[in-house]
Amino acid sequence: MSQTTPNKFEGIQALRALACLLVVLQHVTFWGAFTKGIDDHPFLLINYGRLGVSLFFVISGFVMGYCLDQGKTFLWKRVVRIYPPFWIAVVLSYIVLRLAHVGWHGSLQSLLLVPSQEINTTYAIPYWTLCYEVAFYVVTYLMIILGLSRNQMLFTIGCWMVMILVADVYNPAGDMDVWTNFLPVSQPGLRILITPFPIFFIVGLFASISMRKIFDHVPPSVLILGAVSAWAISNGMAFKSTAAMFVMQGIAFSVAIIGALRMTFPKIVCKLGDYSYGIYLVHMIFLTAASKAIRHFAPELPLWACWAVMAILSITAGTAFGKFEYRLHARISNKLFPRRQEDSTASA
Repeated sequence: MSQTTPNKFEGIQALRALACLLVVLQHVTFWGAFTKGIDDHPFLLINYGRLGVSLFFVISGFVMGYCLDQGKTFLWKRVVRIYPPFWIAVVLSYIVLRLAHVGWHGSLQSLLLVPSQEINTTYAIPYWTLCYEVAFYVVTYLMIILGLSRNQMLFTIGCWMVMILVADVYNPAGDMDVWTNFLPVSQPGLRILITPFPIFFIVGLFASISMRKIFDHVPPSVLILGAVSAWAISNGMAFKSTAAMFVMQGIAFSVAIIGALRMTFPKIVCKLGDYSYGIYLVHMIFLTAASKAIRHFAPELPLWACWAVMAILSITAGTAFGKFEYRLHARISNKLFPRRQEDSTASA
């Protein structure tokens, strides 16, 4: 990434910031309630974490539409963006959690982000999403090196979508807000490409290739309102298929991205979007350590105080790490790859 977010992509960075904060909200609320020993469900009637992750996935798919001309460098640029910060976060996890006397062990499969049926939770890093990111990048890279035209790519990802929908009919994933249903999808192993979650990448890429100009004459505020309304409707409907709900929500998020591209946002929001990958990687490390540290004092603390301490710690530490990894990546990437203006938002 360049050090200044291009105006053209302020909206994408702002949505990245929103997605990141939704994930942090979910985890802070969970860990705050867990530390107090109370039920978190009354506070998490909306699954903010799933909402944030889904938005992240659609954004990833959408920005890939700007990267399809990178050729053979496409995958290397994704590798440089994803892996070094993740590996540094794993080292930080080891240091922080060992100091907090929390159990920790490493594994080669997790470090390589190879899809697994057993996620290493001792890192306190929600890296299962990175396994999906890498899988999607590999599929996109294959389409690029095969020389597929835009129309051929649309046909290919359309076929991929059909495979997911059919797989979900014969082997329903179930309600993703139920832990027993979510767990197999977060660690799917070789089934990673046919679980419902790639739908968000597919819809994002489809929108980026074919829908950018469709809504040029629609005010951005109308698009955002329509997207929020569509998400609210889909979230309240009793879908028989998780995949069907994800299609509707993926379209809603894509419309929101298209609208946000024509909007301006405060600089601090865009910076938070720049640092969102780093925040995402390490926020739960500090939540885990904080929970262990204050558990003995938690009974005397009101829930709001426990929540506030964890929120401030995770966002502050996450932002510091995010700023560090963002600048480190910019330096490394600028040395390895000549940068073009349109690539600047595609590195996260």
